[in-house]
Amino acid sequence: MEIRVIEERCKGCGMCIYVCAPKVLSISKNKINAMGFHPVEALYPEKCLGCRMCEYICPEFAIYIIKNERS
Repeated sequence: MEIRVIEERCKGCGMCIYVCAPKVLSISKNKINAMGFHPVEALYPEKCLGCRMCEYICPEFAIYIIKNERS
């Protein structure tokens, strides 16, 4: 699995973090986007189950999952 975050769209609302059962995601402490928000980042991408709940819940369509051939 590859987790992609479109940082410029992310408002750091944390909804994707809330629905992520394996706790893969976190708010970035070091990055700030052009809107002044701390975007989400994947801290533990290897734990991703590929359920795509983060995609479905994101109001800004700022996160998506790419399933690799072996995933």
